[in-house]
Amino acid sequence: MDYEQYKNYAVLAVQSALVDAVTFQLRAAIVDVYEYELHLFFFYDGYIDEKLQDLLECASTEASTAFPPDFSLRSTIDRLDYPMPIPILGKLAYLRHEKMCRSAALLAMSQALIGKISPNLRAAKINWNDSVIDLLFYYHGEIAELEKDLANSVAVEFTERFPSYQINLEMIRSDYPHAISPVGEWAYLKQEVVDA
Repeated sequence: MDYEQYKNYAVLAVQSALVDAVTFQLRAAIVDVYEYELHLFFFYDGYIDEKLQDLLECASTEASTAFPPDFSLRSTIDRLDYPMPIPILGKLAYLRHEKMCRSAALLAMSQALIGKISPNLRAAKINWNDSVIDLLFYYHGEIAELEKDLANSVAVEFTERFPSYQINLEMIRSDYPHAISPVGEWAYLKQEVVDA
């Protein structure tokens, strides 16, 4: 089995082990396999008492028994209060549905845009409700293939970070000096100089 197959197998093993271990405080369970190590990451909202820690240690041990004996287990249990973004360190085995908040949405958009802003991008905005996230990109001039690829990679990051939401990507040609739609929250706005 290659590592990608092991990762998929690990997701199933963790999901099975969590059947009677999920509490309302568990925000996410993430698995990763690197060489012969099974990495499990559990993120909790609020205080992690001894009972919760024991519960997850048992679930981790149960999941690890599905792997050959030469695999070692690394289990991390961290407090990560909502609305702090959940770091995607592997594959999600469990993700609590959480209502999107403004700060989480804008932070995720800012992080996703790093290295993906082209000279023709005038603005990037985000709009959301309880089930849908709209990513709105406004360009000056024709939208090049590279720009489409960059915007799609932002959408992929959002799909990975917010799997319980439908992600819609809109790339809109809006040549300067036309006004950009007021719909959505600003995540990026290019400085545009008005000729005097």
